[in-house]
Amino acid sequence: MKKLLLLSALLISSITIAQTKCNDLLNTVKTLKVNHTDYITDSSWLQKVTFHENYDNQSRRKVFFAIAKMNNREYVFCDFPFSNQLSYISKWNLSSGKAFRKYIFNYKCNCD
Repeated sequence: MKKLLLLSALLISSITIAQTKCNDLLNTVKTLKVNHTDYITDSSWLQKVTFHENYDNQSRRKVFFAIAKMNNREYVFCDFPFSNQLSYISKWNLSSGKAFRKYIFNYKCNCD
């Protein structure tokens, strides 16, 4: 329950006032259930993408996150549709980097 409250607080603050520390959000997301990990071999800048999920009891829906390792740094991506995750995974003849830009990149969390 504490994890859910912390995650909700981090998300709300990251969406509204952008005062959440990215490291705090990153560490919280890392504790969530992993539903897919993609180790990248066909991109010069994208090394790994790990997808996480959490069930939000208030909104009664799953919230999806991704942690992407890009150029040896980790970034958090928040609240994208599950269909985007599926599209990224299937890639539809795109490289991993192009698929990531198309389906996940625009959902970068608003944190400092």
